Amino acid sequence: MKLMTVWSLVVMVMSIHSVCCDIRLDQSPSQVKIPGHSVKVSCIISGYSMTSHNIHWIRQKPGKGLEWIGRMNTGSGTDVIYADPLKGQFTPD
Repeated sequence: MKLMTVWSLVVMVMSIHSVCCDIRLDQSPSQVKIPGHSVKVSCIISGYSMTSHNIHWIRQKPGKGLEWIGRMNTGSGTDVIYADPLKGQFTPD
């Protein structure tokens, strides 16, 4: 029997300066999956234009510290950098 893993993904929005409005960040809830199975996560930001800013994805396994997954430049949507040990495990949609 394979161990179940809880993946708690936290989205950190970086480079937001002098914001004078209500910003809302909605993300997918934590999910329990068997290792090797796919998980789709999403992040919706409202109240602020994310044009040409970076979104950093971070995960935290139960009982472990935060682990940086990678970042996406929202201006291009294609400029994505992943942590070396995690390359090939994530696909932007």
